[in-house]
Amino acid sequence: MFIYSSKFWILQPNYDPSYPTIIDSISWIPTYTPYGFFSGTPGGLIGFQEQNYYCEVRSHSIQQNVDSNFTYTDGTGAPYEFPNRHVWNSDGSNPNQWRCPGVIITDYDVTTSNAGTMRLDTTNFPNYAIATMKNGLRNYLPYWSPTSMSLEDTNGNFTSATGGDTIKRQFTETFSYPTTTFTTQDSNGNVATYKNVRATSEQNLDTSFPSPSCGGAPFIQFRNATIIEIASLSLPNGWTYGFTYDPNYGELTEITLPSGGYIKYTYTTIADADNAPQGFPCAKVDSRRVATRTVNATGNSRDDKTWTYTYSGVNEQITTVTDPDGNNAVHTFSTGTGLQEVSTVYEEGSTPIKTVNKHVGQRLRPGSGESR
Repeated sequence: MFIYSSKFWILQPNYDPSYPTIIDSISWIPTYTPYGFFSGTPGGLIGFQEQNYYCEVRSHSIQQNVDSNFTYTDGTGAPYEFPNRHVWNSDGSNPNQWRCPGVIITDYDVTTSNAGTMRLDTTNFPNYAIATMKNGLRNYLPYWSPTSMSLEDTNGNFTSATGGDTIKRQFTETFSYPTTTFTTQDSNGNVATYKNVRATSEQNLDTSFPSPSCGGAPFIQFRNATIIEIASLSLPNGWTYGFTYDPNYGELTEITLPSGGYIKYTYTTIADADNAPQGFPCAKVDSRRVATRTVNATGNSRDDKTWTYTYSGVNEQITTVTDPDGNNAVHTFSTGTGLQEVSTVYEEGSTPIKTVNKHVGQRLRPGSGESR
C-alpha cells in the first residue's frame, strides 16, 4: 500500500544550548516522507528531534545526544506524537557518568501517544524503539532509518524489512536514481514489483504560517529549502499514477490517474487550530487542511466533481464536507485529541436526515449509535 498524508508539517523545538529545558524557537519542518511511502511491509515510520552537545569530560571528548519530540506515522498515514526523551552518548559511555555541563540526564522512555492509543518504548534507543499498538502488535523502529526493522504480533508472527516474514516471503528495495524499486510476493507467491520515480528537480518550499510565536518562542518558517517528491508510481499491473505538489507548502495538489482522469486538492491555513505538542509553551498552533477535492474520470474539465471542506467549532474540530450536489456530511471529532470521530450527521441540502454516533472504546448494544 502506498501512503500519503497531507498532514506532514510538524513543529521542531529548538532548545537553548546552555539551558536544555528552555525552548528558544520553534521551526516548521516537513516529516521524513512528505512525498509518500510504501506501507504494509514494513509498515510505519518514526521521526524525532535530536539535540547534540559536545564537551570535554575528564580529558575525554564527548558527544551527548538528547532525542525528543517523537512522532510515529502508522500504515494508514495517521501521525501520533509522544513525549519521550532519551539521552545517550555516541561513544557508548554512560550519560550519567560522562555528562556534558547543563544537560539534564532524565529519560522518559515509556509513554503513550497524544491520542492514548499507542505506547512508545525508547529504552533501547538508539538501537531501536518499540511502538506497541492497542492490539498488541509491536513495531521495532531503528534510529538509523525512518522505516521499521520488523513487525511482530502477539502470536509470534513477524515481517521484517530485510529478512522476509513468517512464511518466508521476501521484501527487497533497490534505488537507481531517480527510481526506487520495491519487490515482494503477492498472495499467490508471484513476484510483484512497484516503482516510484522521484522528481528530477527538487522543489524549494517557502511556508507562511500566520502565527508569529508560541508562548514567547518565535516560529521559524521553512524557507527556500528542498524536499524530495515522488513524480510517479507504477504498480505490478502496469498502471501508473502521476503526482504534482503545491510550490510553497509541498502538499499533493493533483494525482493523474491511469484512465486519463485526475484528482485535485486545494488547501487552507487555519491559525491556532491544532493542539500544540506536549511540552510546548503554547496551547494552539496553526494547521494546514484540505479545502477542496475535485474528482474527474475523463480528463475533461466539464466532468469535474468537487467536494468542499469547511472547519468550525472549538479547536476547529467540526469538518463539514459538501458534495457536488450540495449535500453535507458533518463530521465531529474529539475536542481533546482531534483524532477520534465521535459523530457524523448526513444532510440533504442542510436538512439532517441521519446521525451516526461513534462510541470510541465502548461496546455498543445492537441498534445503538445511529438515529434518523
